[in-house]
Amino acid sequence: MVSFLKRSDDKVRTSGFILVLTFFIMSATILITTYLLNRLFAGEQQTTFFEEREQAKMLALGGLELIKSRLEVLETTQDEKIRKEQFEWLLTNLNEWSELRFSQKTDGVDGTVQFFLSCEDGKININRFFDATKKNYVFNSPEHKAFSLMVTKLASKQLALPLIEELEKALKKRKIRLDDLSELLVTPSFAEGTVEYTLFPRLGDVQKTKSVCLGDIFTLYSEEIWQVNPLYISKGLQQLFGFKPFPQNKEERAKIVKGLVEKVQSKMNWPASWDTLLAPIYGKKFAQLDPQLMTLFGATGGARTFSVVCYGKFGEQSQGVCALLQRRLGKDNRAFYVIRRLYWI
Repeated sequence: MVSFLKRSDDKVRTSGFILVLTFFIMSATILITTYLLNRLFAGEQQTTFFEEREQAKMLALGGLELIKSRLEVLETTQDEKIRKEQFEWLLTNLNEWSELRFSQKTDGVDGTVQFFLSCEDGKININRFFDATKKNYVFNSPEHKAFSLMVTKLASKQLALPLIEELEKALKKRKIRLDDLSELLVTPSFAEGTVEYTLFPRLGDVQKTKSVCLGDIFTLYSEEIWQVNPLYISKGLQQLFGFKPFPQNKEERAKIVKGLVEKVQSKMNWPASWDTLLAPIYGKKFAQLDPQLMTLFGATGGARTFSVVCYGKFGEQSQGVCALLQRRLGKDNRAFYVIRRLYWI
């Protein structure tokens, strides 16, 4: 009897052990399965993120190449009709955000490209203030003083900023020419303070503080270092000089541009043509301009260097790129554009 009870007790304990072991194995299996599923889902999300990011990069670069090819067609075409169409496209899209849409059915990809195109020949070249003899930047020399005072007054009135003073502080000890505008942004004059200075126009960025885009006012790459081509004046300079900006509505812009294209030649005497072509756009006759502006707007050539900020969007991801496009001539004297600077943003 005692032996029977002992065997029964052993069976009960064995059954209890098996039950506990079973629960333990099931819990471990659930934990491992949950972990693996979480890793799988996280991996899928990460893969989707990287795939969409790469597609967005490709769209941004593709948009850049599309703009580059349009500029090259404008420079090389012998067909006057095509030249006018490309010139109209350029002036209509200059200094404003524009959008291109792509679909899988017609273009092989679903996505959008938004770009901001500006001309470096429509901005003030900072290196005009560099004295090659003294090996430093000079803003108060006889040849620069009047211009510096004009910009100082305009910046104070239109932007409420001591722009020239900040440039003087930033470049006071510099002994060589600036090679890239980004060098200014790391100086205390532009890196500190309540005003946020940026290098590129930014898309859909609501500023909590005052923001000024240095790259839309100044340049290092204009063809004529002492002058600005008034046909391509940047949006930042339009604001600085107190000019009436181009209409944002594309239809209105296209109508104005069409009239301009019919009259603009490859070589223009802007002081003589200002009142007829540009006064209706900018809201000021040539005689109303500051004498320093009259001198500044003496450029007669065309546009040779452009900057493009381009954002590609695919799915939930977007990627920005900024490129400096500069005109070159090949051995056959055929014009083409090269990317001189490229920034991922």
